[in-house]
Amino acid sequence: MPGPLVAVVGSFDPSRETELTLKNVKCGNKAGEDLGRELARQGFRLVVYSSGAYTLEIDVVRGYLSHPNTEPGSIQVRYSPQSGQPKFAEEPGNEDKFDWQPDFNPDWEFSFYQSLAHIDGMLMLGGGSWALIAGVVAMSYRKPLLPCAAFGGSAEKIWRAVRAQRYPITDADFALMARSNWSTDLAARLVALLAKQKEDFAHEEEVRFENEERRIAERRQTELQENSRINWHAIISALLFGLAVFTWPLTMFLPQPGSDGGKWHLCVVLFTCILAGASGATIRVVLDWATGVTRTFALSAYNQYILLRYAALGMVAGGLAGVSFVLAQMFSTQTTTDKMFAALIRLVPFLIIIGFAAGLTAEVVLSNIRKSSPAVEVPVPKRKTE
Repeated sequence: MPGPLVAVVGSFDPSRETELTLKNVKCGNKAGEDLGRELARQGFRLVVYSSGAYTLEIDVVRGYLSHPNTEPGSIQVRYSPQSGQPKFAEEPGNEDKFDWQPDFNPDWEFSFYQSLAHIDGMLMLGGGSWALIAGVVAMSYRKPLLPCAAFGGSAEKIWRAVRAQRYPITDADFALMARSNWSTDLAARLVALLAKQKEDFAHEEEVRFENEERRIAERRQTELQENSRINWHAIISALLFGLAVFTWPLTMFLPQPGSDGGKWHLCVVLFTCILAGASGATIRVVLDWATGVTRTFALSAYNQYILLRYAALGMVAGGLAGVSFVLAQMFSTQTTTDKMFAALIRLVPFLIIIGFAAGLTAEVVLSNIRKSSPAVEVPVPKRKTE
């Protein structure tokens, strides 16, 4: 596989030493060459943008190509054709080492900044405003950075900014980036920091991916549990409703009210209302789930006993509705008890509807009562003492 791609950004123009707050300018050429050689030795590829005077790319490319085992196409050159193709002194005899990638946007800035989304790290040394912006963009992409702070310029500013970010760099690593006594061994240790950051970032991404997979798996498990409980509500409600409806044809087999005073007729009437009420209350969770209401659905998902509570609530609500209906019939009719119970039996289909509606709306009524504002105490004026 091709090695990680490292962008080379920076410059050390002696005439702008004060303007750019550069340091150790005399060592800049050797540092760039040593860093380029180490990048090649440790298997990195380069992406460069310019071959202008005093740019870091010139020295890094020279050092990179001085390594004997440089892979073909390992130096990626991004440029705008309008600005002209960069030219490096090492091109003759190394044409296969360069990968020329012109950007057809006429503005060089597009070629430069758009490429930072695709790099695997950035080497910075010195530099001005362009280097500073590039470093900030690379930080926003969470790319491994190697700002050589000992040479001042924008690299030093980025070095300070990186310390405030959550980068996998220790204090010893930061101190290493700021060392000014340059050596070949220092270049090798600095380039190794890029590989270390890349591994740490890859580990962070792996952990983040595992956590995301775990979160999705837990959410999927929760949804399965919620769906299971919703299904139980639907099944129980359907069974109760089926039993309530079955009482209607059952009434055809009841004997006419006689010596028993219509006790069986009364039992069937009340039992119908109770079953229908329990069915209406237990189906409430399913209806809320279907319409996106989270009140009862959330309760059902996290409380395994909520089904029993809703069934009991519906039975009470349906039973009260049935008792109220029977009492209304008893006190509003002037017929005999036998005829009254015979009339009630004919009204069983209506009792199914009344009981179901009572159970269905019981939870809504109670929840509104729970949400009602507390009573306001009105102050009572004190009586004047004589």
